[in-house]
Parts: sequence; C-alpha cells; structure tokens
Amino acid sequence: MYFIAPGESTNELYADYANRNRVLRKNIMGDDYLLKDTIPHVSWKIMHDIRIISGFECRKAIGRINDTVYVVAFYTDEILLRGGPEGFNGLPGMILGLAIPRLNTTWFATKVDAFTNFNNEIQPPNKGKKTETERELKKLIELFTRYNGNKNEKPEEIRKAIYGFVL
Repeated sequence: MYFIAPGESTNELYADYANRNRVLRKNIMGDDYLLKDTIPHVSWKIMHDIRIISGFECRKAIGRINDTVYVVAFYTDEILLRGGPEGFNGLPGMILGLAIPRLNTTWFATKVDAFTNFNNEIQPPNKGKKTETERELKKLIELFTRYNGNKNEKPEEIRKAIYGFVL
C-alpha cells in the first residue's frame, strides 16, 4: 500500500501490512529523511453508523492508539484491501476516512483510483537521511516548525501539527 498526500508529493508513506512495517519519507528544510518503524496496533470497535465517502458505503469504527488517543475511522468492505492512511489498518476493508479528534487531524478520501500493476512492485522510499527513531524525526520536524517562524506557538500545538507526520 502506498499513499502520497496531495500537494505534498515529496512526503511518502509505504506500508507493508503483511510484516507490519512502514517507511515514511518526509522533506524537512530541503532534506529528505527516512523513518522505518512498525505500524501501530489499533484496538477497533465497529459501530452501526454508515457514511458515504467517495461513492462508497463506509461503516464507522472507533479505535484507540497509545492507550488514550481515540481514532474514528470509516471503512468500506467494497474495497477488499485492508489498509488506510498513515498505515492504519485492522478493519475488514479499506479505510477511506480517518479522524483523530484530540489532535484535530483528519484524512478523508476525495477520489479512489484503481490500478493494476503486475510488472513492477511498489518499493518503499529509500533516498534520504535515515533517522533511527521516531523521536529523532519528531525533534527535526519541531525544530523546522520553530525555524519557520512559529516561535510563539505552544509546544503542544506544534506536536499536534506534526503528529500526522509520524503516527
């Protein structure tokens, strides 16, 4: 599974759901950084609510990460792949909508394109400076945010802003 955020073509996320690994490539101050880590485990509870996203009927699920952060997802079983943005998975279909209310963060599909690629496997990003830990990458992003003129912003607001880059 491979996601590229629109308007941010230099930031990439490669998720290998079978092995529960992901590779994030993030551009910070003109340099590309790579973070290899595991996909976070989410304990999901499937609800009865239904919502249409990009023409697909999606069921609501509520999950929890890091013991206290709640996640709201909308998934469709009309797409058999089991994945979603930022490596979130574990539901019986594709996650087309994802929200983390505590962090004011949302991802919703606006368009779904199907393609078949039998000749070439999608490869994880491999060009960039490797960071050893998620903490190291978060620190780089926080430094960049402060460098870019957000010196008066509270640290918790900066953490909310960068959380989506390294969930």
